[in-house]
Amino acid sequence: MRAYILTDLEGVCGVASDKELSASGDAPAYQRARSRQLAEINATIRGLKAAGADDILVYNGHGPAWDLPPELLERPARLVAGHPVEDGLPGLDDSFNAFCVIGQHAMAGDAAGVLDHTGSNLHYQDMILNDKPVGEFGLSALLAGEYNVPTVLASGDRALCVEAKDLVPGIYTVETKAGLSRNAAIHRHPADVCDELEQQAKLALEGASHTRPPKMDPPYDLTVKCGSPVSIQRNRMVPGIEIVDSRTYRIKAGDLASVMRLLMLTGWIV
Repeated sequence: MRAYILTDLEGVCGVASDKELSASGDAPAYQRARSRQLAEINATIRGLKAAGADDILVYNGHGPAWDLPPELLERPARLVAGHPVEDGLPGLDDSFNAFCVIGQHAMAGDAAGVLDHTGSNLHYQDMILNDKPVGEFGLSALLAGEYNVPTVLASGDRALCVEAKDLVPGIYTVETKAGLSRNAAIHRHPADVCDELEQQAKLALEGASHTRPPKMDPPYDLTVKCGSPVSIQRNRMVPGIEIVDSRTYRIKAGDLASVMRLLMLTGWIV
């Protein structure tokens, strides 16, 4: 069986400050956060292996995606690393049996979320897909659904787990922390989080064939609200982008993969 793991950092246990998210902030704190991220990924890999996965592809979806050491991943995992990439979920296709999202955060504007944002808290305020507010988890799960790959497991703060269950009924979730504010949370012990991730990953893959991939009816219409008019000014020349007002643009396409490619292009420009 084949499984795909998308990782992020903001939803990892112990992470609550922007300074922990890159080496340009508090470097020691960042290294500790990355170490816990790696532990959560490896716990997920162990659970997937126990359920019969013999090919596991890991995509580091945080920032420039270059800082996850492949030699520290448990075998037989393979790693997608580097930036930019053309596809929202590089390497994913309909041959995969399950999709997992580890260390994820809640969508922008979720008052209960820790480090909530969608794409970039510097450039985007929120996104609406076919009249439904959507975050990074939702975009990724729906994109996997286009390949008929079910999203079976999600981990992150309590608000993210609620968001995941709303979009994917029956999904397995692992709560890493409960938010007190955007930059404060009550964190579980990392070892307890990893133990549960291993258990839930096994159960999730074993039940993957009974999980329905989330889907929306095409065509797709994504409205992106930006935090600054500068983001709009720089994207006026991008083909396929419809400018709505000084802080809002729209992307329309018949498939979600095309929407995601344009969204990533506009993100690189800003």
